Order: sequence, then C-alpha cells, then structure tokens
Amino acid sequence: MGYEDHLVALWPMDDINPQDISPRGLGYHMTGSGLVTATDIVNSYPRGKGIEFNGTDEYCYRSEVDWRISDSQGTIAAWVKRTAAAPKTVSLLMSASEADVTHHVWCYIAADNRIRFKQRDGDTEDHLQTGSIVTAVGQWWHVIWASDGAQYRCYVDGEEVALTVATGANTGDWLAETSTRVNIAIGVQYESGVANYAEGVIGEVRYYDVGFQPAAAKDCYIQSRRGTQHG
Repeated sequence: MGYEDHLVALWPMDDINPQDISPRGLGYHMTGSGLVTATDIVNSYPRGKGIEFNGTDEYCYRSEVDWRISDSQGTIAAWVKRTAAAPKTVSLLMSASEADVTHHVWCYIAADNRIRFKQRDGDTEDHLQTGSIVTAVGQWWHVIWASDGAQYRCYVDGEEVALTVATGANTGDWLAETSTRVNIAIGVQYESGVANYAEGVIGEVRYYDVGFQPAAAKDCYIQSRRGTQHG
C-alpha cells in the first residue's frame, strides 16, 4: 500500500543504541542510557528483539532540533508489552523542548493503561486518550497514533478505537505545529527534566510522515505480525 513509501524512521529496538534503519537513510539513530545488552535486549515481537526498560533509569534519546518540523501530519506505530505489576507510564515516542514543559508531542501509555497523546505549543494542551481500550499487563499490543492534519486517530491491533478529550480539542496538531523541540526520546518523558521511566518491553517503533486512515492501519498491523512489513 502507498503508506509504506512514507516510512521516515524505523527503530527495531534490537540494540541498546537503537539505529534508524528506514530505507530513507535519514539517520535518526538514538543513544541508550542505563541500558545493558546482556539483560535489556530481550525476545520481542514481531522482529524477535526489543528493549526491556526497568522503570528506574533507562531510556533512548537523540538530540534533534525541531525534528520533522515540516510534518503537519504523521503516524507513530509501536509494539509494546507492559510488565509492571503496578503499571507505570510507558513512553512510546516523544519530541519536546528541554527548557519547559509546554512544547511537546508525546505518545504514551499512562499508568491507568490507557493510550494517551499530548501536543502543546505554549498554548492549551491537546490531551486525548482511548476510551474503552486498555493495554493489559503481560500482553503484546500494536499501538498506532496518527494525525491527518485535521484530527487524531488511534488504532490498537489494527482496529480504530474511540477517543475522549481530556483537555484542548481533537485538532490534529502535529510536529509542524510544535516549536522549540530539541530531542526525540523513547521510554521516558524528557522535557525540562527526566521523568516517567518506562517499565516494560518496547519492540520496533516506526514513524511515517502521513496520517494513517483505517485501511492503512489495519494493513500495517497485519504485515507487521507476519513479518512482511516494508523496511
């Protein structure tokens, strides 16, 4: 399908310093912090490996000023398994300012197991969350969060799920509408400080510069499960 041509970044999470192996070759490689190959690279799904974060001091990070600032739409897709008996926040992908907490794009699973997304550019925060879907501990989930520039959508295991608005509105504002960002991070909330270390396993993480519609999200999930996905 055409969405595959929009793959911008692909982190297979099979190394403590995750390499971007997208065919575009843009080199959005990350550096792991606190990670140890012998204990933190584990069997995962679907590529076979993933990073197990301990919830204390481990994460992946890249310094990148205004990452993808021209993208007014896009999609984040990731495999994730919660492991904590008392669930913690699991950050799938974040790009933020490090001078404040008012400029960010953040896709994560909250401690209440609901998938959430926050976008803010010094204004009222758009904060949306899944309604009926919760990500149970000990189970693999394929999570997609997308914006077509006009609205956000969320898909879990290939199926669209209903969203509720906690604050702001379902504007679809994305990276192009979020200024003064200086990083990309996985497994942590990295803003004016470092918080909410993930506890769980994160498999491959993908970023596309187009917002997935339902057919693309379904195909992405199916191809990923089969191991036949582009990239």
